[in-house]
Amino acid sequence: MTTEGSGASLGRDGVHNEDAYLVEEGLGLYVVCDGASGQPAGEIAARTAVATLEAFVEREHLEGRSLFQAFSSLRVASRAVRCAMDAVLEASREHDELRGMATTLSMLLVHGQTGAISHVGDSRVYLHRDGELHQLTLDHELSSSHDVDGTSPIDDSAIDTFAVDLRAQDTLLLCTD
Repeated sequence: MTTEGSGASLGRDGVHNEDAYLVEEGLGLYVVCDGASGQPAGEIAARTAVATLEAFVEREHLEGRSLFQAFSSLRVASRAVRCAMDAVLEASREHDELRGMATTLSMLLVHGQTGAISHVGDSRVYLHRDGELHQLTLDHELSSSHDVDGTSPIDDSAIDTFAVDLRAQDTLLLCTD
């Protein structure tokens, strides 16, 4: 599989951007986060989530756990996202200036020809296969029952995690708005 990362665009104001991303081929980990607009410190929330995801997946890998066994049940992806969102919430609670910060999160964890996708918010994952583009994730509205407003823990039901079988010519796109 071939991978490629690309930088984020400028924010709506032409200057400020709250996106963060990660391409870590050695771990099979691909992440995009978008700090929630209208909330404080969105860029910090996005960077915190990305760093936490990377550390979690790397720790799972280095501690000799079988990523394949855990991966096949999608536990690594789901636990990684839970850990990242908890880290954002904890940082928000510890520092008054960060209170309420939040981020969207879309993650792809690849093992062989299988990809685990875990997702919170309105960043998206698309699959381009056989000349057709398919949206794989559904948007979560910040004001819905899938509350990721940065002031309270998100419910596990707000984290969508699923597997997709990958083919050699597939292209997956993780993107923010």
